[in-house]
Amino acid sequence: MALPDPLKFLDDLIADLTQPPGHKFTWYAGGGFPGTDVEAMLRSHGIKVWKRVYPEKQKKETDPAPFFGLTVRKKQAKWAYQLMLTAGVPVRSGQIDGVRPLKNGMPKSGWGSVARPVGLGGIVSELIGGRPKRRARKPRTGKPGRAWPRSRRRSRRK
Repeated sequence: MALPDPLKFLDDLIADLTQPPGHKFTWYAGGGFPGTDVEAMLRSHGIKVWKRVYPEKQKKETDPAPFFGLTVRKKQAKWAYQLMLTAGVPVRSGQIDGVRPLKNGMPKSGWGSVARPVGLGGIVSELIGGRPKRRARKPRTGKPGRAWPRSRRRSRRK
């Protein structure tokens, strides 16, 4: 049995107090999907992630298999599960009935904004390589008109 980690306990407690109710997903650690990669994928599509679960080493072969896990908002759980299925993440628990992988593969762009890291675990995950890829927006071309935002049109007229 592993010793409790006071920093993780405190981080999870603060996340529970500051975030809305969540849905927990877990997947086996031997599946080739590290927690930082799955978190970066979800965050790049605008899904906040907290309350991470880190795998523990097996001491005996009879011990349960180690697994990763994370919690997302309940409102975003179906979208997160669909992204995980499409990427091929072997989800162990937290499955949602009636959700299937996307037909055309992973979407190239997210919701337009990358979700910020939640808690100390999110910041550490981002520092060790779990930073989601930020997508550059296409520059607007042509004359200012209806396609341009109002604030942009006003500044051009002055």
